[in-house]
Amino acid sequence: MKEITNSLAVSMELNEAVEHLQDLVTEVEKGDYAPEGEYCYATALRHIYEHLNRSFHFADMEQTRIEEISQESFEELSDTLPTFLLPLREAKSIKSE
Repeated sequence: MKEITNSLAVSMELNEAVEHLQDLVTEVEKGDYAPEGEYCYATALRHIYEHLNRSFHFADMEQTRIEEISQESFEELSDTLPTFLLPLREAKSIKSE
């Protein structure tokens, strides 16, 4: 398993994920989320996953490297599942209906 050598980056991303998850739980409990659009349930979940993905990928990255990362690389790391989660990719076509 990956060693955490950049606890600052990991804790920042995890704290952001927790904050957004708490907000989402509140919205779901109130029934106050849109089924579509910029602030929909799926978009909120995706944003949380992006923080979780970055927390994993940043764990062993030097802070200076993170600060200098290109927008393209940042987005790629945000969208890339950690390798131990790759079997989840195979389920991407599952419908919830």
